[in-house]
This record gives sequence, structure tokens and C-alpha cells, in this order.
Amino acid sequence: MKFKIPVTVKQLCFLLFAFSLHIAIAQVPQKFSFQAVVRSSSNQLITNQQVGVRLSIVQGSASGSSVFTERHTPTTNGNGLATLEIGSGTNISGSFAAINWASGSYFVKVETDPAGGTNYSISGTSQLLSVPYALYSITTGGSSNGWGLTGNAGTNANTNFIGTTDNNDLVFKRNSLKVGSIGSETTHFGNNTFTAANTGVWNSAFGAFSLSKNTSGSYNTGLGFRSMQNNTEGTSNTGLGVQALMTNIDGNNNTAIGVNAMILNQSGDKNVAIGAQSLYNNTTGSENVALGFEALASNTYRSGLVAVGYRALYSNSTGSDNTASGYSALQANTTGYQNTAYGSQALYNNIGGYANTAIGTDALLIIKEGQYNVAVGYNVLSKAVAGYSNTAVGQSSLKEFVTGTDNTAFGALTLSSLTSGSNNTAIGFGALFSQTSGSNNVAVGKNAVVPLTTGSNQVRIGNTDVTYAGVQKAWTITSDRNWKSNIETCNLGVDFINKLHPVSYTRKNEESKKTEYGLIAQELEIALNAAGAKNNGIISKGDDGMYGVRYNDLLAPMIKAIQEQQLIIEQQKIAIEKLNKQMAALENQR
Repeated sequence: MKFKIPVTVKQLCFLLFAFSLHIAIAQVPQKFSFQAVVRSSSNQLITNQQVGVRLSIVQGSASGSSVFTERHTPTTNGNGLATLEIGSGTNISGSFAAINWASGSYFVKVETDPAGGTNYSISGTSQLLSVPYALYSITTGGSSNGWGLTGNAGTNANTNFIGTTDNNDLVFKRNSLKVGSIGSETTHFGNNTFTAANTGVWNSAFGAFSLSKNTSGSYNTGLGFRSMQNNTEGTSNTGLGVQALMTNIDGNNNTAIGVNAMILNQSGDKNVAIGAQSLYNNTTGSENVALGFEALASNTYRSGLVAVGYRALYSNSTGSDNTASGYSALQANTTGYQNTAYGSQALYNNIGGYANTAIGTDALLIIKEGQYNVAVGYNVLSKAVAGYSNTAVGQSSLKEFVTGTDNTAFGALTLSSLTSGSNNTAIGFGALFSQTSGSNNVAVGKNAVVPLTTGSNQVRIGNTDVTYAGVQKAWTITSDRNWKSNIETCNLGVDFINKLHPVSYTRKNEESKKTEYGLIAQELEIALNAAGAKNNGIISKGDDGMYGVRYNDLLAPMIKAIQEQQLIIEQQKIAIEKLNKQMAALENQR
């Protein structure tokens, strides 16, 4: 085996040397292997030519005193490479074997004569960056069979090793103090590891003060400064990181990875904390999972919590049965329970709200005290500060909502402008998107909206693009007396009907251009106003100025008109009969 020691040679005139030293020490020979590539001043290789080389070992500095000098006349090969061995040339001064390699630093001085003589025209000096240890060992009274302080070469993995040959522990010391050992049941490295009387087995401690107070705990692993320092009886714990599980005393089956992870845990069991300061304040809580920086950092005794992500459930103190996954999910929660948050900042500000579910970035971001809310999608219910039993599924659904209850929004942007209100239902992309307030509104279909954006108790099925609507059976209109008040006989009859202007038309969005029949809402409004029925439910007008007609309400005026006509018919019938009798009497008088 060879050690390679680089040496740099400075070009002085005609030649450029590039070389490396090789130290062959398997049998501790008194020489170095040396190679040099010889080039001319024009960077051309000098091949198959003898050159003169004078080598010196210089002590202390590049300009120090030579302790050994010798001469070589190697011949370069076809690649310009000259090979020789320092220590085997023609001796000029000093003894190679007498060099005390332990005495300071050494340098190699190389002088060359391109013509092969002793007129050395090139000189360069470089430090030996690695001491030939086998020679070092011999000159300092050591043995070539021992391990060196600066490395070893020529070892045999089958026979060379560091360790013991009996059933005793391998002990490591620093300043005559024990700092580590490898035993049959325990392994530890670091100052003050396992300083207490220890009866535990299968423990491993790496780092200063790691498991330093362990007495009977077993199957523990502490890696890092003060990791599991106070553990005495705890079993099957793993603490990886500076001060991980530092104050654990008798907690079992905990895993803490990261700086200060579970640092204050004393007796909590079966916790998993991965991330710096995760489960930081936990003392007795059990069966918690915290993954991420400061995840569940404030929890002290609650159990069964899951937090995954940066500061997920960071502030949780007494809340129970919460699950948070995502950056700062449920970060502010302190007493809320049975909450589930998946997504960056989902349920971020929740403090005492319970039984909420938020899935998606910023879902239920601001709410603090709400309950039974479900938000699925980006920015869903993100501005709600209170409320309960609201359900929103789809990007930005109910995103402006502040307070209210029992709203349901399915589809992106559904009820996206609503700030307050209850019992609204929107199904379909953008359904009720323009509704800002109001309650008990229903809209089904893409961008389906009701006429009044601040009104209540409105229903819309389909958007303005719908060209067909049908049901298997006719609609039933509620008409029970108990639903009505101010019941009066209809005052709209034949005079009103005669003022109506029935028309045929085609709808602009109807591709088939089929003819439809009906009324023009604006004309109907004029007729109603003229009949003294200005306050009516037949005509509706949305915030966009578009009219609608409730044709069902025209049935009563039509019946009234028929009744009025029938009365006229009956009166005319009586009059006709009377005239017929008079005519008959006149005929009889002739």
C-alpha cells in the first residue's frame, strides 16, 4: 500500500516538473518512491533521456538546513516520466535512516540538470504534507506493528484492528477520563456519558452528557449533546439531536429527533417528535405525533394529537383529539378539540373551536370559536371569524364569509361573496357567487344566482343558458290556508286580462329558435300598475335589472275573468229569454 504526498516544484528556467511522492511502508523500507514528468521550457516532454537530480530533505522551513542529500541520474520514459527512490541514491551528506521525523516539519528540495550531469539549473522546494508514519514510529522508539497517530498503511483487514481480544469492554479515555466504551450490551461515546451506576442493557449514548444519569433504563439510544441526559428508568426511547428528550425520566417508547425535541418530557409514553423543538413542552402527554419545526411545541399533557408541518398545532395546550398537517395548521389552537386541519395554515387561528374540518391552504384561516364547520379547498371559509355547521367545498367557496350558520356551498366560488347569512345552499361552480347577504337562498347550477343579492328565501335552478327544464310530474305549489294571510277576493278580472298583450317570441340563447308564447314582463308590469296591483309578486326584478314573471299567479285573474264573463253570459241569457218572450207575445197578438 502507498501513501501519495504531493510536492510542487517551481520552474526556474528551462524545465517544468510535475511530480508526486509515494511512500511504501508495508515492510518499512528506508526510502520514498518519487516520480517526475520532465518538460522543456516550450512545454515539450523530454523523453528517453537521462537527467541529473539532486534531492535534499530540509528541516524546519523551505530555507532550513538539509539533514540528508543524495544524487540520482534517472532516464525518462516515452512519456517524459522519471522514476527514482529517495533514500536509495548516491549519498552526498547526512543519513536518511537517522532522520527524526517527529522533530518538526520537513521539506523536499529538488535540483535538476537536464543534461544528466551535476550542473543543476532548476531548483524547487515543497513541504512534506504527510509524515511517513512507519519511519516516524521507528525513529521515536515505536514498533512498525503498532497503529500510528497520523494514519496507517499496509494494513490487513483480517489481522489488523483496534479492539480487545478478550470479553472485556473497549474503553476510550480523554485526559485520563473515560469518554466512551464498547461493551457487549452498552455503547457510549462522549464526556460524562453513563456516569451513573447503570444496570440497564442495550443502551447506546453518543454525545456529551448523553444518558449520563441512566440507572436501569434499557434499549435507549441517545445521540447528541445532553440527549436523554436525565433518563433513569425510561425504556426503548430514542433521542437524536442536541438535548432531545433531555429531561425524560421514566417515559417509554418515545422517539425524538431534532434539537430540543421533547426536551421537557418526563413520563409521557409512545410519542413521536421529529423536528427541532417539536413537542418541546410535553411532559406527560402520550401517543402524540409531531413532525416539523415546533410542531405541538406547547402541548404539555394532552394525548392522541397529530401535528405534521412547521408549527402545526404549535399553541395547543389542553385541546384534545386534534389532527393538523401542513405549514402552521391549527397553529393558534389552545383549547379546541376534535379538529382536523390539512393544508398550509388550515384552521390557523382557531383557539377554542371544536369539531371543525379544514382541508386546503388557508381553509378556515381566521375562525377562532366556530364548530362543526367543514371547509375543503384553497381559501375556503378563510375569513370566517365565527359560525357553525357551515360546509364549503371548492376553491374560494364562502371565502368572504364572516359569520353565520348552516350554509352549504359545493363548487368553486360558490357563495364566494357572502359575508353574513344562514341556511343558504349553493351547488355548482359559482352558484350564488354574487350573493352578499341573506338567508335561506338556494341556487343549483353553474353561476346560478337569485334576483336579489341581499335578499332571502329565493330559489334558482339553472343559469341563463338553460334552454330546457322539466320534471316527470307537474310541480305542486303550496296553497294551504295556513300558509296565507290577508286573504281577499281577487280584484283582477276581465278588464285586466283584456289589457294583456300575449306575444310569441324566440329566446336569444335558444339555438333551435323554437317559438315560445307568453308575456313581456315590462308590459305586464304596466297593466298591473294600471289595475292598482303595483305591490305584487307576479313581477320580479333582479339587481341586474332583468325581469321575471311568475305565471302561476295569473291563474287567479284568468279564473276571475272567466267568472265575470260567465256572469255577463248569464245576465245576457236572462235578457235574451225575456226578449224572446216579448217577441212571442207580440206574434200571438197578430
